[in-house]
Amino acid sequence: MRTAAVLLALCGVAALAGRADDPDPEPPGGAKAELRKLKGTWTVTKTVWQGREVKARPGLTYTFDGDKLTKAVPALAAGKIKAKALKQTYKVKIDAKKEPHAIELIPDGGGAGQAGVYKIEKGQLHLATGRPGRGAKGAVAPKDFSGDAGPVFVMTREKAKEKAKE
Repeated sequence: MRTAAVLLALCGVAALAGRADDPDPEPPGGAKAELRKLKGTWTVTKTVWQGREVKARPGLTYTFDGDKLTKAVPALAAGKIKAKALKQTYKVKIDAKKEPHAIELIPDGGGAGQAGVYKIEKGQLHLATGRPGRGAKGAVAPKDFSGDAGPVFVMTREKAKEKAKE
């Protein structure tokens, strides 16, 4: 009986040791599966702000790759308004236990993080972002996709370039 208890305890320790060596442990709340769903480049097709649909800036894309996000904002030269093209990179944290799913975008190199919620519905990604803040405590995520608490970006996934050539 004592041998069985010792053997069981050793198995438990071995299982825990194996988890510590895992270089890519499963994030809490099924986040790894959600990150796989987001993988790819998404093009913003429309923006909802304070209940109104606003024309999307052409060429604005969000590219998810694991827990990394690259936001590409194209150059703008319309009338008196001029802006250079911009690429921003973020670390992405997801909590899939919450409904709607929570997302936090943390800029590479520091700066104010941005909290939000997202959903994928009918092949479109809806990303609602709140006001930026310092860390998770300062960033406030919207509760829905109305656009009242911040912009809601509606996006479609770009087809893989290989498939586009066929």
